[in-house]
Formats: sequence, C-alpha cells, structure tokens
Amino acid sequence: RVVGFDISEKSVECARSLFTLPNVAFVQADRVTDLPATSVHCFEVIIMMDVYEHIPLEERPGLHQFIREKLAENGILFLSCPMPEFLAWLKNNEPDKIQPVDEDIDMQTLLSLANDTGTRLVHYAEKDIWHKGDYFYAVLTKSPFFYGKRLSHLTGKAASLGGKIRRKAVGKWAKIVPGRAAKQREARREHVAKITGFEL
Repeated sequence: RVVGFDISEKSVECARSLFTLPNVAFVQADRVTDLPATSVHCFEVIIMMDVYEHIPLEERPGLHQFIREKLAENGILFLSCPMPEFLAWLKNNEPDKIQPVDEDIDMQTLLSLANDTGTRLVHYAEKDIWHKGDYFYAVLTKSPFFYGKRLSHLTGKAASLGGKIRRKAVGKWAKIVPGRAAKQREARREHVAKITGFEL
C-alpha cells in the first residue's frame, strides 16, 4: 500500500485523478502529525522528494518523531533536496523561485535528522536535475545490516518509482533538455492540465 501526503488539496485532487490504483491513497493535511490515524501505518519506505527543505525548523521535531515511530525496523528514508549552494544561487539570481520556507539542508542537518529518527545515513550523492550539481539524494535506514547491494537495489527502485511518477504526470515532456527548461516546464504544466483538468 502506498500513501501520498501533501499540504495542497489541489495537488491531492490532481494526484488522485492521475493515479487510481486500489493500493494507492492520497491524503491532504497541513503536516504529517495531522494525518488521520486510519491513513497512518508502519512504513517500509518513506520518500520525501523536494520536501524536507520546506519544513520550518520549529516543525522538524514533530516530523522526526513521526519518522522514528512509523518507519519500520528495516525501513529506509529516501530524500532529495536542493544543494545549499544552488539555493544561494537562486536567492541571488532568481529570487522569485525561492519558496516562503526554503532551508539549507547540509550534511550536519542530515546527521541531526538521522540522530533524531533513530536512523543512520548510508548513502549520499549529488545529482544534476535542472542544473549541474543542483540536488542531492540521501538514504537513511534503521537497519544495522544495510549493504551496498541492497542499497543499490532499493535506490534503483526509488529512482524507478520517481521515473514512473514523472512519466505519468508529464508524459512525453519528462525529458529535460539544457537551455529549454522554462519552455518545457510550461509544456508539462499544460500537459498535466489537459489530462487532469487541474491548472498547476
């Protein structure tokens, strides 16, 4: 069973229209600690893609407690966030793309996350998403026996899931071509609006 959570009711409605499998559910709430008890289980995998940097500092303890309590004993936490250097560049060059909450997530922050959630950081990699070296991926786990082969398998599954979501949501516009990012972002918005009826 897969449970998706978002603060935006519009985004939740859009997701429900895109993904209609019986084992997939989407829930709207202001924060994970507000999720209805019936929608909260013990999760084998928790994925936070482009999420953690938008959590206000004062709300992190509640999120960390949720992860500590709800992540299975052998579960993994997968997250992706923009590099602090990329956020600094955006603030100086494209400030309109900065969200109301856009915190820097550095290695010390990740180690604090691991400490608070009873996990350990087992994988960290910087990636090129929209620009060279603009994002990182990190994997944390509660498992004391987490080896490279299993890590490769699980991160591969996470990447595959992300690819499937991207292809489903944006169709043929999923591939990013350098120099055409702005035009392609607009094309993807139009594509999603056309197949779901939701304006992004």
